[in-house]
Amino acid sequence: MHTTTRKWLLWVLLLFVSAVPHMTAQAVSQETASAMRISAQGYLHYSLGRLMEVESMPREALVQYRRAASYLHESCELGRAQARVQMVLGQLDEALRTIEKAGTLCPDDLEVLAVHAEVLLARAEPTAAESLLIGVVSQTGSPSRLTALLGQAQMSQGRIEDAAATLSSRALQDTLSPEMAFLHARSLMALGRGEEALSELQRAYRLEPSNSATVALLGESLLRAGRYSDVVSLLENVTRSLTARQDEFLSLGRAYAAMGRYEEALAILAEAEQTWGESERLLAARGSVEIASGAEDRALETFERILALEPESVVALNFIAYHSSETGNNLETALEYAIRAVELVPLNPRVRDTLGWVYFAHGQGLKAVRELEAAVELGGSEPLIHEHLGDAYLQVGRVSDATESWLKALELEPGRTSTLERLGRANGDQGSSE
Repeated sequence: MHTTTRKWLLWVLLLFVSAVPHMTAQAVSQETASAMRISAQGYLHYSLGRLMEVESMPREALVQYRRAASYLHESCELGRAQARVQMVLGQLDEALRTIEKAGTLCPDDLEVLAVHAEVLLARAEPTAAESLLIGVVSQTGSPSRLTALLGQAQMSQGRIEDAAATLSSRALQDTLSPEMAFLHARSLMALGRGEEALSELQRAYRLEPSNSATVALLGESLLRAGRYSDVVSLLENVTRSLTARQDEFLSLGRAYAAMGRYEEALAILAEAEQTWGESERLLAARGSVEIASGAEDRALETFERILALEPESVVALNFIAYHSSETGNNLETALEYAIRAVELVPLNPRVRDTLGWVYFAHGQGLKAVRELEAAVELGGSEPLIHEHLGDAYLQVGRVSDATESWLKALELEPGRTSTLERLGRANGDQGSSE
């Protein structure tokens, strides 16, 4: 229903609510009129609540539902409605009490069951949600919505394979359900089955192209798959709509940058900043594009701007520290920033690599080795980290260890020019010493 139409209906219903007492009193006997008036006012308040809920006015909707409850006997429908808006408003304890009461009244109502499961998931109680759903979902003919909720409960418990199995079987049955395709795609992504997930996301998009969550995740998946022109085709029109989200601007900007279309990338990110204001995410994306385009001085200014907005931004601290270690400028500040970044995220291998590289720039080889070895132990599998570790080993005289680290970098990226140059210099030095 069009938004203008819904708003018009709201006004009509409000007029009805105020007119019902007078209308009924004139039409029938006083006793019958009173009963009719009570019932009519209750249902009109309920209808107003439903329209307000659709219009994303949960507080106003809850007021109308409570007014309806004062006129009507308790019902499953009214209980579901109140619990839904209480959940949206973050009133999770009240929502649970409301939906449990509705469940007692209507133990076989599957819509009540679905809202009950949603409330439990919102309360971070996925095990309870699964227990509530598992028996019903196993029955033939259960609504796909319940299967989707069961899959979410299983994913929330980290049981990705179980979730994928639950959703996969239902997705094969409900080939026209965009929700099932979307959730199945999420479970496949968590299992690392990227191509299958992408196929399911494309199906979800074909079934419901206006779903912003599907569009955003499809854009990210296409980016990861390196299908940049497809990202552009998907998102150029989306970002022109009034319902476009920040994630879609970010994905489009990254796709432009990956294609070398830096000016367009910066323009779309600037448009996002105008819409949502400066934020760490948008500025970091802009800085990354500026780095890729070779405008490192501009990138440095951008990351300094992030730091002014978010003094504990690891992204900004890490970039500024690394940039300074590469240029040799402001090494004391670089060391301060790198240490602060490690304090914030000590298990991040890239951040440990930066601190090690700053120590290397300071000539503190032993500290550099310590941090760079930690980066590798924490899972740092980028060839650059192994190059840095090799350089640090060489700085403290551990030549054979340095060579081994450089060979590891070459194994990770065969033909890497910077690594071959290091190995060439090391072999030349060994030959001259002999």
